[in-house]
This record gives sequence, C-alpha cells and structure tokens, in this order.
Amino acid sequence: MQKNNRQETLFNAAFKLFLLHQYNGVTLADIEKETGMTRGAIFYHAKSKEDLYRKVVKRYWIDRQNLKKKMDLTKESSSLKDFIYNYTASISKTMNGLHALLAGCTVQQASQAYLAFLMQLRETAPDLHDEYLSNRNNELLIWNDILRSAVASGEISKDIDTFAFAQTFLFLFYGQTFWEALDNGLNVDQLRRTYLKIYDAIRVKR
Repeated sequence: MQKNNRQETLFNAAFKLFLLHQYNGVTLADIEKETGMTRGAIFYHAKSKEDLYRKVVKRYWIDRQNLKKKMDLTKESSSLKDFIYNYTASISKTMNGLHALLAGCTVQQASQAYLAFLMQLRETAPDLHDEYLSNRNNELLIWNDILRSAVASGEISKDIDTFAFAQTFLFLFYGQTFWEALDNGLNVDQLRRTYLKIYDAIRVKR
C-alpha cells in the first residue's frame, strides 16, 4: 500500500474511532486493530495518539466546517436564493461524507456522535475548538454579507436587519442539527424549505 493510501486509511479509521468513542475511549491498540497497521507504521504518520487526533480533527472537522473551503463564495453567491441552495447542498455533502465514514452506524448514531465529538473538543484540543468557533463566526459574517448584497441588489427588503437575519439562518441550522440529532438526524430538505419560507417573506415581490 502506498504512503498516501496508508495515511488515508489511518486517518479515516482514527477519526471514526474518535467520533464513536471519544479521545479517552480510544487506545493505540484500538487503532492498530482497526487499521491493521503496526504501532511503528502509525507513528510514521503521527508522533503520538494526541498528534494523530489533532491531525484528523484538523482535516475532517475544522477544514470541513470552513465555509470558504466548502463553497466557492465568489461564484455561488450571486443571489441570496442561490446561496441558500448551495449552502444546504454543502451541508448534505458534509453529512454524506460523515455517514460514509461511519458506515454501519444509523443516521441517529452518526448525528449523536457528531454532537458528542463537538462537546469534548473544548477539553481535548482547546486551540482547535477555538478555530472551530472562528469558522462558525466567519460563517455568520458571510451570511450577513450575502444578505447585505441582496438588499443592495433589490432582491430583498431594504428594511431588514441583515445581521439579525444572518443569526436566524445560522441558528436554525445549528438548532435543527441538535434537535434532530435526538431523533433521526438533520433533515436538510426541511432546513432548505424553512430557509426558503424566510426568503419568501423578505424578498421583494415584483
């Protein structure tokens, strides 16, 4: 197996274990068993369990939560309506990747693992947790910029508080993610429909 393939196998398996069992619930022996790799081979790609954890969190969690890496904002944000469709499509893509990684788990199990992982990130890697929060805050600013552009173009009412609506759109996503994790996982189609209802309420009727 080539170097990059071995690293991919290791990182995928390690992230799955950390998602399902949390950092303290995973041992190097677990990673060896899951990957079929020796400890020496694992340490070729990471200095320690902590180093491996940080690398996979950065790759699969931080970078995939960065909206600027998930969407081409210069191309896809020609209108607020376009942005809503592309934003929800990016959520579906991220979720599909997560579910593929957690093959064999139910959607509910995957969603709950996702939330549990987020809750423990502050304790296990405070700096990466701060980077995650920075991504989230930047996402709020992106929503605000999209809304301001929509006001300027005459797409939506000029009387709205763009920042308040940016918070509404973002909070709906995070709130629904948490709420539905307790049941069958986030329903992206429902989220999109809710977004479009808000859009219809604030768009300029021609």
